[in-house]
Amino acid sequence: MALLDDGAWHGKVWTGAWTDGSGGTYDAVEPATGDVIAPVGKATPEDVHTAALRAVEAQKAWAALPFEERAAVLRRAGDVLAAHADEIKGWLARESGAIQPFGDFQVHTSAQEC
Repeated sequence: MALLDDGAWHGKVWTGAWTDGSGGTYDAVEPATGDVIAPVGKATPEDVHTAALRAVEAQKAWAALPFEERAAVLRRAGDVLAAHADEIKGWLARESGAIQPFGDFQVHTSAQEC
């Protein structure tokens, strides 16, 4: 299964979980073709505030973890990025209009940093 196949994020925003954006949805459009990629959630200032509050709480728990556990999470994130690099760079190109080699650079640099 591809990383983003389940569509759980369609029409949603991330506020600690995929939820409906209070501002409704809008279509993410591929700049090169004008095709609709998918509906995405439209966040309001309240949604951003909720996400920020959840991030503050999550950061406290994250900081309390031992270094080895935090490092393992980042290594796993890097592994997931590397394993799905072709899919992710494709999405990056479609969403931003960037060329594939730039997406490749972004994905592999991010994976290596993790």
